[in-house]
Order: sequence, then C-alpha cells, then structure tokens
Amino acid sequence: MHIAFKFKYIHDNGLFTALLNRIQELSTLPLSLHEEKNHYKIEASGDQAELENLAEQISDLVPQSLFLREYKIEEMNEEDATESVNVPLSLKNRSCQISYCPECQRKVVETYDPFVLCSVCGFSDTSLTMGDLEAFTGVSANTKEAFFMELADILMVKGELTLPTYNGIRHFSLLNTNEQKSKGILFCNPVDISDKFLITQGELDALMMVEKPTVRLKAKLKLRTEFELNATFYLVLFADDKVTLALSAALKHKGIDAVWFPSLFFYVNIR
Repeated sequence: MHIAFKFKYIHDNGLFTALLNRIQELSTLPLSLHEEKNHYKIEASGDQAELENLAEQISDLVPQSLFLREYKIEEMNEEDATESVNVPLSLKNRSCQISYCPECQRKVVETYDPFVLCSVCGFSDTSLTMGDLEAFTGVSANTKEAFFMELADILMVKGELTLPTYNGIRHFSLLNTNEQKSKGILFCNPVDISDKFLITQGELDALMMVEKPTVRLKAKLKLRTEFELNATFYLVLFADDKVTLALSAALKHKGIDAVWFPSLFFYVNIR
C-alpha cells in the first residue's frame, strides 16, 4: 500500500522543512520527502497497520498554524509512487522561529525543562540557561520543576515576578493587582478558558496555533467581578515561548489560571 501526506504551507520560514525532516527521523518506515514552493509531501509504503501508525505520528507532530492552508492524505497507485529513500530536505531558510512545536510542548509541560534543543521549533540558538534564570531571580532548586514551582509561589506571595524568557525579560503580575491597560492576559489553563471568557471555537483554535497569536476576548462577569476588572474586552494569549510555558504550567498547578502579561506582538482579530 502506498500513501502520500500532502501539505500546503504558505510561509517560507523553514518550519515545514524542519518538521518533515523530524518526522522522517522518527519514522520506522522509509519515507520519501518532497518540497516544491509552498507544497510539501511525504510518501510511504507499508501495510495498513504501519501506515496508520505513521498517520497518527504525523497528525501528532504537525501543529495547527495560521499558514497551513491544506492537509490531506491520498492513496497512490504503485506505478505513481516514488521509491522511499531516507534523504532529508535541505533547510535553506530559517527566518521565523516558532514558539514551540507540539513535541516540545509536551516535554516542557511534563518535565518543566525549557532548555532542550529542538530541530523543529525556534529559540534553539538563543543563549539562555538555567544558570541565567537562577542568577537573575536569586532562586535555586534541585530540579527544574522545583525551580518553576518556587517562582509560582513568589508570584502568588508578592503579586509580581520578573523573569528572563526567550522573548526577553518579562514582568508578570496577578490579576488582583491594579488593572494594567497596556498589558494583556496570559491564560495558563486552556481547558478552563471558556469559564472566564466568551470564546468561539475559531478563537480557541487561533490561540492554540503554533504562532501563539493574541486574541481579543470578552471577559465574563464572574471574572470581572472576582478581580475587579473594568474593561469589557481583553487581549488574551497562551504562553509563547518555552520558559513562559514552564512558568504557566507551574501556575496552573498552583491553581492560577491567568496573570497580567507584558508582550502582545501578534494580534489576531477573529470577530
């Protein structure tokens, strides 16, 4: 059985080239990779079980993206199939670094380690270490999980926290501090966001995308009353780099769903 996975990705940032190479690296089947302008293709041969496993792996690794316009699977005739050869695609351009790929997202949430290098997502070349975070914050711990849990405790007690991230030094503060109109809201618990904001499926899909855009959402009365928020709408986003993601995971563990957040540079208006 021969099958082709076809993608149309309209941004020339190198993401899908790196992504297909990573899929090839992890695959137990030999794959044939193809790239032509905005069109990418993976071809593979195998029995039904093998191809189903490959399809699940690809579905798991391919992120939702603002620039992914098409994704389909087609069965191919044997005479049309390309011989599967494990030759990676040439990564000619890497002009845009994404926040983190699905594989890294899982690792950070599970281990609280935002420093694992990745060939797919961005920031691997950015100089930032655990030592940098410890020196800046004055906090040290035996494990990375303990470190970020301690940062969450500091934020809960002091109401604010300043932390170096892959997107620069950032200042976080609790929602029950004075409302900061120049800032948006970092939401730490995606599962509960509909409890706090009026959100459509399209807006949720946008927040979940690999580019981590910011979406303007209407706060529910319960949230506005609880934290004495005066505005009707707020700019909301999920963690947009791996250090912020690790902190968000710790805050979520401590029962904090959202904090004031300083950097809102990719705004998407869904309405």
